[in-house]
Amino acid sequence: MTDLTELYVEIDDFCRKIVASLNMHLIGTGKTIQIDTVGLNLSEILTILVYYHFSRFDCLKHYYLIKMCCNYKKDFPGLPSYNRFVERIKDVAWLAALYLQYRQVKFNGAGYIDSTPLRVCNNKRTNSHKVFKFVATLGKSSMGWFYGFKLHIICDFMGNIIKCRITHGAENDLKAGKIMMKDLVGKIFADKGYIGKKEFFQLLNKGLILVTGIRKNMKNRLLEIWDKILLKKRSLIESVYNIMKNILHLEHSRHRSVINAGVYYITTIIAYTWKPNKPQIKFNNQETQLLQAIGLY
Repeated sequence: MTDLTELYVEIDDFCRKIVASLNMHLIGTGKTIQIDTVGLNLSEILTILVYYHFSRFDCLKHYYLIKMCCNYKKDFPGLPSYNRFVERIKDVAWLAALYLQYRQVKFNGAGYIDSTPLRVCNNKRTNSHKVFKFVATLGKSSMGWFYGFKLHIICDFMGNIIKCRITHGAENDLKAGKIMMKDLVGKIFADKGYIGKKEFFQLLNKGLILVTGIRKNMKNRLLEIWDKILLKKRSLIESVYNIMKNILHLEHSRHRSVINAGVYYITTIIAYTWKPNKPQIKFNNQETQLLQAIGLY
């Protein structure tokens, strides 16, 4: 688990710097943004939300009442009731979004892109679901139909998050990916869902090469040996999603607020950026020898 003190110190430093910077540019009646509030300050709320994903609790309520209120009462003396804490989650939505951008790494010229579904309810309850009635949509992935959202991520070869985006479930992968990749220069490796001749040349003109496989009804095309090997390693980003969903509790169907759900998704990705042992690309002996022979390793 990530050290709670280290996590809080960085989040608090970031929040105070960003609030001080925003206050310098505010235009109005002289009121300023305050990070220190009655009870918990905004940094403490964000820290508690991020730290939840490192716990073994599957429910935020149990985590708050058992772990926070019992074990960390001295560290957070202003802990309110659980209902009040849930009401205050929306206050840190903008800080969480900015902090996630701060935790993202720079693009080093190569990476992977993919999407994963975020189900908000069982498919049988689609028509009766109310929380995300006008936000979530019906979409389809390689695992079948789902009702909810899509999380799109670009990561590097070390498993670090470069960019991320949450869309509704029916969003086309290529359309969302094109927005995320428009400012990148280098190579991005993707699955067959990102095949698009028009989009390929648009990105190519901006300096980005989109490397994908081919469908059965397409003509075969030659790829460089380096690109072919890296394209086979695309399961790296699947490992990233596996950690987020099965270890950091990214996906569940207990959300009762759209804003709080958005904060929950953001803090899950933030928690992943704090994870020390991220998945990385590994080459076997044959691949290593092949890359060494052509001078690419």
